[in-house]
Amino acid sequence: MTNTPLTPPAAANDPAPAASASTPPPAGGGHGGAGTVITIVAAVVGGFALIGATGGAAVAATGQFVDDSASHGIALDAAHVTDLELRSGGAEVTVRFADVDDAQLVVDGHSRGDWTMARDGDTLRVASPRGVFSWLGQGWWFGDETRVTLTLPDELSGVLDADFRIDAGQLTVHGAFDELDLRLSAGSMRVEAEASSVEAEVNAGAADLTLDGVKDADLTMSAGTMTALFTGAQPDELDAEVSAGSMRITVPRGEYALQRDVSAGRFDSEVDTNGSSPHRITAKVSAGGLTIEAQR
Repeated sequence: MTNTPLTPPAAANDPAPAASASTPPPAGGGHGGAGTVITIVAAVVGGFALIGATGGAAVAATGQFVDDSASHGIALDAAHVTDLELRSGGAEVTVRFADVDDAQLVVDGHSRGDWTMARDGDTLRVASPRGVFSWLGQGWWFGDETRVTLTLPDELSGVLDADFRIDAGQLTVHGAFDELDLRLSAGSMRVEAEASSVEAEVNAGAADLTLDGVKDADLTMSAGTMTALFTGAQPDELDAEVSAGSMRITVPRGEYALQRDVSAGRFDSEVDTNGSSPHRITAKVSAGGLTIEAQR
């Protein structure tokens, strides 16, 4: 991993020496002293360096700290990045592209400073406290209402292979990618994207996908609901598997070679079929319901 050293922001007050371990703490006040206590935590874990300040602000050593009255964030050079990995637990995450020079991560909420963004070669990694520092326990983010916005430079649009894994919370994605991998363990997901290849797996929760230009797609539903709208040209390969819950897929009009394996549950097909079509759909239902229909 290539790291760029981080120079922490100047302290707001005079840099008085830290109290020794033997110095007794000040008497507790009724408001917990949130505005007067500054905690500095230094740790190195898997190549990440943390620097803490009021409110628990910590950033990866590979980014530049940004601070204002409302949010904390990181700006990082993303030139020539080809892969994006995002891990989140218990947050509202939005991913978008814009006319910016660097990748920008802005976080609002109680755990805003504990998020990390780092670059490892051609890979950009973004992670929540739970995703990276799970050994610290859930107490660090309990009760957190965290809102996260990841803004990527327009120059990366259409070339990134993106891997999004959401343990809990919400994910909203707008943009164009090469390959797109989506995993939702709980919560909700809304994606409007262009991609050549898509894998989406929902273990619980709800997913609403609008996908353009997809050639290969693999959709899996364990519980919950998924709606997927494919636009543009017909996909060459579409695999859909439902073990519980409900999935509805809308594909471009045209003929498809359809294979089905239904052991239980319900399967409805409203597409034109032709066994010799180069556009193939494979449907597997072991419980729940799957509907595949053509655009009207």
